[in-house]
Amino acid sequence: MTTVEQAGYTSPSDVKVYRADNEAPMRWLEKGFIDFKNNFKLSILYGIFIAAIGIILISTMQFSASFVIGAITGFVIVGPFVAIGLYDMSREMEFGRTPKLYHAISALKKNTGTLLAFAVALGFLHTVWTRLTGILIAIFFSDLNTSGKNMFEILSDPQTVIFLAIFLVLGAIIVGFAFSVSVISIPMIMHRNVDIVTAAMTSIRVVRKNPRKMFTWAVMISVIMFLGMATAFIGLIFAFPIVGHASWHAYRELVERPDHRIAENGPLKSDN
Repeated sequence: MTTVEQAGYTSPSDVKVYRADNEAPMRWLEKGFIDFKNNFKLSILYGIFIAAIGIILISTMQFSASFVIGAITGFVIVGPFVAIGLYDMSREMEFGRTPKLYHAISALKKNTGTLLAFAVALGFLHTVWTRLTGILIAIFFSDLNTSGKNMFEILSDPQTVIFLAIFLVLGAIIVGFAFSVSVISIPMIMHRNVDIVTAAMTSIRVVRKNPRKMFTWAVMISVIMFLGMATAFIGLIFAFPIVGHASWHAYRELVERPDHRIAENGPLKSDN
C-alpha cells in the first residue's frame, strides 16, 4: 500500500486545495504571532537555536557576497524543513493540546524517509544556487575596479546591471521553484502519511490556484527573514518562529482537512 493510499487518497490530484482571500497572508502571520505568544518559551528556544546556527556560520565561514546571498536565500529554500518543530507546536495548540519540546523533536520521526528525501532535494537546490551565485560574482566582478567609486557608480556600471539582471532572473526561477514545491509540503508530509510526489504536487497546485496570494506570502517571508538576518541573525529569534507558526496556518487553510480519514491521537472534535 502506498503512502498516498494510507492517507486516504488514490492519487495526488485527489487532494483538494482551496483559494485564499486577499487578507490571507496577513491573517496567517497574525495567527503565527498568536501561536508565538501563546507558546513563548518553546518558540523563543527554537528561535535561539536557529539564530545560533546563523551566528556560528558567520563566525566560522569566510565572509563573501556569495555567502551572504546564499544565507539569505537559504532560509527561504530550506526554512520549511527546519521549521518542522514549529509546525508540530502549532498543530498541538490547534487541537487543544499543550506543546512539548520532546513531541516537537519527535515530529522528525513521522514519515522520516519522505522528510529526509525532501530535505536532501531542498539542500541540493540551495547548494546549486549558492554555487551559481559565486560563479556569477567571479565572472562579473573579478576584474571590476571599485576603488574610489561610490555605490551609485558601481550600481550604474553596465557590468553590474547585466549581473543583476541575470542574477534576478535565475534567482526567481530557482527560489520560485523551491518555494512552489515546498510552501505547504513539509507540514503536509509531517501531518499526513503522504509521499514526496503527492506533497510537492499539492504545493504546486496551491501556488497555481493562488499565484498573487502566494507571491505576496513569499515576499513577506523573504522580507521578515532578511530583517531578522540584518540584525546579525539576532532578529531571527523572533522572526523564524513567527513565520514557522504562520506557515502551519497557511497549510491548514489551503489544503483540505480530511481528519475523518486520518486518526490522529483519537477523534479530533476541535478540528471541524
